Amino acid sequence: KLLIFMILIHTFTLILTFSRSAWLALLIFSLIVLFRAINNINVNVTSTDTNLKNITIRLFNSVNTSIRENVSISSPNNVTYAGLSDGIYYYNSTSIDTLLNKNESETRVITIDTLKPYVSGITATTTANSQTFTFDHTLTEINPSTCSQSLYDTSGNIDGLNNNVSITCGGSGTSATATAYGQFQLIVSSTDLAGNTNSTN
Repeated sequence: KLLIFMILIHTFTLILTFSRSAWLALLIFSLIVLFRAINNINVNVTSTDTNLKNITIRLFNSVNTSIRENVSISSPNNVTYAGLSDGIYYYNSTSIDTLLNKNESETRVITIDTLKPYVSGITATTTANSQTFTFDHTLTEINPSTCSQSLYDTSGNIDGLNNNVSITCGGSGTSATATAYGQFQLIVSSTDLAGNTNSTN
């Protein structure tokens, strides 16, 4: 009879399996990160068992085809998959002891995105006798997260509260209000889910 317990501790997954003949503990030291801005994935698997046979780590591409498999007869099995192209990857691990007790980790999904968002096509429309204006912008990004606008005066200082004001990514007709009449520089910034940031004016 096997009893399996899964405990989520912050960013670590602890899987414990007990049997009548042997016990197995599989500990995966890998941050649960859905998006990464660098082109590598590190997986560190520790299995605690007096009769450990091997630990296998597997990496799959976006169409679930196995592209890497690393087997270690000792613990931990620490593997870094480097030089990966941008895209979606899946990875998991299996630990087996000499009594054929087996435990498998969950399959995790990670997206590698090393490209910065690209903001372009900013056009602003002003209205006579009004400090409020509207603007449009175009965002090129497959994993958008947040966008913001900032307004600077001619001295390069932030205009009032117009500092990193949240806006709809790729939106049109966005409204902003300056604190006075005059010339201003509008900056639109964007951050994607991997943490890549970019801005333009």
